[in-house]
Amino acid sequence: MIAPIILLVSAVFILFSDSTLVYRITCAAEILFIMLASYYNLKHLMVHDVEFGIIGSIRGYNLIALLLELFYTAEIAFDAFDLITVKSVVYAFMSICLLIIIPILKRGGEKWKI
Repeated sequence: MIAPIILLVSAVFILFSDSTLVYRITCAAEILFIMLASYYNLKHLMVHDVEFGIIGSIRGYNLIALLLELFYTAEIAFDAFDLITVKSVVYAFMSICLLIIIPILKRGGEKWKI
């Protein structure tokens, strides 16, 4: 529940930035979908849904995906306020998350094989 609230607060800041209206609406739509995905990832970090096949092997994926969603929202916010240097640091963290998530997905996919 915390991650969607953080994303909602950042969406409010973006809506009150000096960017164009089209850009603000686009960012708000992106953050809406990120909020929905972050809820899913946070829920499956806490509760294993064995009935639908969500097992512990993808717990690491959910953690990294949640971090990636938060970094992407931060990138949107920093872009709205033209903070280029901080945005570059966020890009570096996003790249690290993407490099970490690939082996985790491979390991989780191998556990699903019959």
